[in-house]
Amino acid sequence: MPPRAIDKPPPARNPAGGAIKRRPAKTPSDGSGAVSRTSGQPGILKFYDQESPGIKMSPVQVLVISLVFIAFVVLLHIYGKF
Repeated sequence: MPPRAIDKPPPARNPAGGAIKRRPAKTPSDGSGAVSRTSGQPGILKFYDQESPGIKMSPVQVLVISLVFIAFVVLLHIYGKF
């Protein structure tokens, strides 16, 4: 048996036994709604900005405040038992 140039796995099968077709790649020009973002624009991980209203807090500050609140509630529960 001659060796194959590229060993590819067999195509995936659906429950009915037929081969599953691969989706075509979407491009912004095909009207699919996909938007390409330039490197200067922020993504979904941008939490706050200079123009956003409210208090600016880092994730560490939020974590510490939430842990202090949880500890306070636990202490109140303990105090309420006596």
